[in-house]
Amino acid sequence: MVTHQRYWLLAIVASFIMLLLAQGVMAQTTTGEVEVVGAIEALGTNTLTVNGLLVDISSAEINTALQLDLTVKVEGVLASDGTITARQVNAVDQGILPDEAEFVGVVDRFDGNTLVVGGIAFDVSGAEISGDIAVGATVKVHARLLEDGTWTAREVETEDNTPEAEATAEPEQNDQAGEFEITGTLESVGDGFIVVSGQTISIAGAEIKDMLVPGALVKIHLSLIDGQLVAREVENARENDDHQDDGVFDCSLPSGWTTYTVQGDDILSGIAARTDSSVEELAAANCLANPGMIVTGSTVFVPEAPSFDSSHDSGDDHGGSISDDNSGHDSGDDHGNDSNDDHGDDNSGSNSGHGGGGDD
Repeated sequence: MVTHQRYWLLAIVASFIMLLLAQGVMAQTTTGEVEVVGAIEALGTNTLTVNGLLVDISSAEINTALQLDLTVKVEGVLASDGTITARQVNAVDQGILPDEAEFVGVVDRFDGNTLVVGGIAFDVSGAEISGDIAVGATVKVHARLLEDGTWTAREVETEDNTPEAEATAEPEQNDQAGEFEITGTLESVGDGFIVVSGQTISIAGAEIKDMLVPGALVKIHLSLIDGQLVAREVENARENDDHQDDGVFDCSLPSGWTTYTVQGDDILSGIAARTDSSVEELAAANCLANPGMIVTGSTVFVPEAPSFDSSHDSGDDHGGSISDDNSGHDSGDDHGNDSNDDHGDDNSGSNSGHGGGGDD
């Protein structure tokens, strides 16, 4: 008896999954914005592989000619299975290069050849230095860890000269006294530690804000304690923190539009059809990273379409949102008797003489 019940339950689950696939359900769980810097290891029609990570580029803005071994920077949305849906793919000509890390912190010491930030010493004898370096100043350092354990800097910028400083008048207030930041490629994850750009960092007790994916860029707030790098917070690196973590970016509500909460069986083309709009229009209005992927529970902007006003469904409260009360519209009937049938059973008193057309 138990075996039959188990088989029956499995059959129901399998049927439900097949039904979802047949309906083209694309709502997925995402873990937020992510960046990857590295050489293209494999290249397909709609995918590429960087640092061992599979990247879907079918809807990405490609800003360089793609070819094997080209070093690129990928900005996109990380899915829970570790794959990435790219928003942009760019050639790497500035910022963090492969095998590099970016350090942001306060200068402890500087003698012209050696720069110490947060207790980390950098050889800057061959580095490009922008701005006046002084003890107590906040700097950004792009450096590479050599085999002998020393860091050699490629460039150093004072905080006042960085694009981030020019874009905002207020400095970041999240760092604690003595802390600095490292942004680099996550190489491996161990028991209580991570390795970023060749540097081992303790994460025991740290706040891990995102899924740790080897090959992706991470940003760590950390301190040097008794000769060990100890993280307070670890998160995925993000080019623009205005992006939301659900695959929908920080856009403004267009005039005459309203909001809708994505349901588990929604796909963007279905929402577009129900709002007399198009996939392209909805994707542009919502700054969607991938029009083929919308996230259950997220909020999207939609037009207040005529399809949902009182002239089309007398039973629809159409309070500025899409509702499943529009069964006469959503059920897909061809409305062949619309001249005599006022959209289904909502007006059963006036429809009784028309053969129950709304019941089909």
